[in-house]
Amino acid sequence: AARCRPAHRRGRGSAAGSAAMSGQLLEQARALHEDLEILERSMYRELGDPATQRLKRVDTIARDQVVVTMLRAHTERAKRLASIYEDSDGARREEIHAMSGSGVFNSFYDQLKQIRDYHRKHALPAATEPYEKELLTDVLESAPEQAFTGEEAEGRYLDMHTLHELYLNLKGVKHIDYASYLKAAADVQAIPKATAGTGGYGRYLRALHDYWLDFLRKTQPLMPLHELLAKSAESFHDRWARGEVSRWQSGSQSWAQSGSQAGNAGEAIGDAGPIPLDSVTLPSELETYGLDRLKNELTRLGLKGGGSLSERAERLFLLRSTPLEDIPKQHRAKRLPGGAGKGAEAAVHGGAGELAV
Repeated sequence: AARCRPAHRRGRGSAAGSAAMSGQLLEQARALHEDLEILERSMYRELGDPATQRLKRVDTIARDQVVVTMLRAHTERAKRLASIYEDSDGARREEIHAMSGSGVFNSFYDQLKQIRDYHRKHALPAATEPYEKELLTDVLESAPEQAFTGEEAEGRYLDMHTLHELYLNLKGVKHIDYASYLKAAADVQAIPKATAGTGGYGRYLRALHDYWLDFLRKTQPLMPLHELLAKSAESFHDRWARGEVSRWQSGSQSWAQSGSQAGNAGEAIGDAGPIPLDSVTLPSELETYGLDRLKNELTRLGLKGGGSLSERAERLFLLRSTPLEDIPKQHRAKRLPGGAGKGAEAAVHGGAGELAV
């Protein structure tokens, strides 16, 4: 049965007040231990026995959101308790030392006087409900609301209408209805490569990623999402280093290895495929590729690769309307001994590298 706390020990919000009035670390530690036990019991009751529970999808989501809220409160209190036991400033050790020796009674009556003075200045209401119920109410009411849209129906369905509109505005994609889009949205490999390299598609893909991530956090809050995404990212980087991302890497060599064999330029130039310019309408759209990718592409074409992000994007954007041989000299890179500059031009005119213009 839940225990009722005496009025002089706990009222609503009086736990923090008690800690503030006395500053007793031992009492704070005891109260935190009690909170941890209450939260652990409550999480156990909420989860129940999976073998006997048959909850609807909506009820499962609501239960998991309650459990993860209590889990966060448990983690926060556990960290505070750990800091008390670490005793980095020695205050806990001094408090224990003050409870022994010849001055123990003086210390006791000093603390008693502090308690009386505190309650004389702060009239705390008497506890009218079990502390366990009070704690859980405070924890759950302070949790941020996980709202669903009407289309999501409390987490049963996806609401991707906005993303569907963004998809339809992309150049080079097939216009499909909403139901077909839901089936095809996860197949990003089916997007034409010329479209996948545009800034508009980059913005769409980020919006798609953010929505799915937020939806998973709301519908499966107990999933270790951060760890799963970290493993996935690590796996991708390993595949990229081995040259196994066939859609964006030509051959099986790694990004760094391909660059190290680019010639006498002495610079690692990654080969993630030419940057498509056919669907780019503004230089700012090229900025989404970042400094390194733009530098690699400019260097591959025999153009200067330095400058700010916007300057590199504007220099590459010149190829949108100007043939490479007509690019002004101030944008061309100096030819290195051994014909490195000629090699870059040959890569374009001779077909060794394909520029999607």
